[in-house]
Amino acid sequence: MAKFLKVFNEIPLEKVFLLSGLFFTFSSFVQHDKEWILSNSFSCLRLSIGLFFIFLFIISCICSKFGQFNRQKITTKGKKYKDNDVEILLQIGRIEDKGLYTKNSVVVLPANTSFDDDCITDNRSALGSFFNTHYSNQPEKIKETIIISAKRECRQINEKEFELGSTILLPVPFDNLTTVAVSAVTTRHPKDGISANLCAIALTIKNIFEITADKKIDLLIFPVLGSGHGGLDIDTSLNFMLFNINYYIHYYHHIKNVKIIIYDEKQKSKKIKLINWRFL
Repeated sequence: MAKFLKVFNEIPLEKVFLLSGLFFTFSSFVQHDKEWILSNSFSCLRLSIGLFFIFLFIISCICSKFGQFNRQKITTKGKKYKDNDVEILLQIGRIEDKGLYTKNSVVVLPANTSFDDDCITDNRSALGSFFNTHYSNQPEKIKETIIISAKRECRQINEKEFELGSTILLPVPFDNLTTVAVSAVTTRHPKDGISANLCAIALTIKNIFEITADKKIDLLIFPVLGSGHGGLDIDTSLNFMLFNINYYIHYYHHIKNVKIIIYDEKQKSKKIKLINWRFL
């Protein structure tokens, strides 16, 4: 019995629904009178059960194809997917790791809509971790450069704030390791503090594809946007990032690799609930 249950448990649920549906549907037209015979009449109960199981089979196939959640283990070795000749890597790590960068890469660092961000000196943020590791003696120079670049390249909505998703590429000398993009992912409210939303993620990814389209950039490196001080759930943010990246890699063709670096305090592994999008 235990062996049977183990084998049964390994059968995909869709097949269980299909086999059950076919069994009950067929048996509804069979009657037993000394022997099993096909009948012109049918059992409404068994036919209803059979059609119900076939309906479940169809629904489970659709869910499995387009929207089923699978909790997957992401490690420091990473998990790779490929779509439209673009390799997408999900990896446990730190955004400031030099081994991630190439001469044709851009690392995307989230800031708030004012770009005057205290997170530049906060190692708990992607922005702070990167700049404190590679440009630790220049925090004021970095802030000044970001503000000047934002005022030159982005649209302001008032004296202090820029549009959500506004993205800039930092000039020399902050591009010697990799091109650095800073994007307005979070907003700061006097009462509510710092927060991020999915709209900011969509705009950031759209803008980073746009501003790198005429550059010699073929690798994008992201943290999980909005999941730090922004307060977004990491599963929600990551899946929404993948959805938007999947869209733009079909619209723009200069990007060949995308890395999403997932921070884990223990730097070992993390279980992430991923949607089976078309490219997963």
